[in-house]
Amino acid sequence: MRKVAALFLVASVLGSAGAVARAGDVLDETCGGLVGDWTTVHVTDGVEYDGEFHADWVHGRTAIAWTSRFWPAEGSGETTFAQGIIAWDPGTKTVREQATISDGTFATATFRKEGKFIILKRRGSTKDGTPFSLKIKSKLTADRWVTERIRSTADEGNSANADTACFTRVKENTGLDYRKLKGLEWMIGDWEAEFIVPEGGYFLGDCEPGDKVRMTHTCTWNDHKSNIHFRFRDAVNGELVHQGFEVTGVDPKSGKIKIWLFSIIGGYGEGEWTCDGKEWTLKWWGLPADGTKLEGVSHLVPTDKDTYTWQMTDLRRDGEEQPNTGIVTFRRVKK
Repeated sequence: MRKVAALFLVASVLGSAGAVARAGDVLDETCGGLVGDWTTVHVTDGVEYDGEFHADWVHGRTAIAWTSRFWPAEGSGETTFAQGIIAWDPGTKTVREQATISDGTFATATFRKEGKFIILKRRGSTKDGTPFSLKIKSKLTADRWVTERIRSTADEGNSANADTACFTRVKENTGLDYRKLKGLEWMIGDWEAEFIVPEGGYFLGDCEPGDKVRMTHTCTWNDHKSNIHFRFRDAVNGELVHQGFEVTGVDPKSGKIKIWLFSIIGGYGEGEWTCDGKEWTLKWWGLPADGTKLEGVSHLVPTDKDTYTWQMTDLRRDGEEQPNTGIVTFRRVKK
């Protein structure tokens, strides 16, 4: 318990401003370069993961607190979260870390400089109490941080057991969700489409075959690119029939890209984005103010930087099947 207290309350344990400054200098020299926002790619047991890492000074630059999350680069596996704190331990006179992972793993580690490399020795235990140890060599430059596991007793599947990892510093002022959302960046801008209502009508609004529909969309980032704001407006023969606002973001629990929708017909809706090659698919549902349940799947395929196609399929109104929409072409509005 004394070492734990020293780790989290290092400033008070050191007892003097001079000692605090010296401890901060050692910590800065060893791990100060980690402070900032990073995107990561790492491989564990042959599986590639994408992720994000954020570190910042705390306690008057006497400790570095960090958080990270990572998810399989392919497929829909769960997002794993981790957090830790790095500080100078005056008892052992080493730079030490304590970390926890959302899968139940707990670990401690020591850091030391060895020429151009940082050597990390980590020990811990998994949720079921299985102990493990790792030795990792890493090289840190201003914008890149590369790590390599050089020894491990961890079992296969241990989330701490990364074979290799490459971190790239995020230079622009972006939120941590940008890594996942940037695949939708092609949507940013103003868009419009026009079409004639076919036989069978149109899913939303009181439309008749032969009516002219004009749809306009505007997509913008929020200040730190952690959400996409989407405004839409549908008019039939020049009269407004539907408009609303959507927010696209990352669900912190599942790590999936989701939308939350609000419109003039009241109620609200939700959806989840997936991507297969060039096609983005949004499986959605909504509950307007009148209690009707609407659901369907929207398919968006960018054909070039100024054009994409859109279609809704698998449409249902209170469980009753509705006809698919036709394929509509949206074009970027250039200003």
